[in-house]
Amino acid sequence: MVSDQGSGLAVISVDDNGENTIIVLSGANMQFDQRC
Repeated sequence: MVSDQGSGLAVISVDDNGENTIIVLSGANMQFDQRC
């Protein structure tokens, strides 16, 4: 399968207290369905 979108991106940040935040941009991964 070929897509003109990237496969995705995740940004992980950790603050001074050790709390983390994860932001996910799914990209082409969200184009899959159960038939793939």
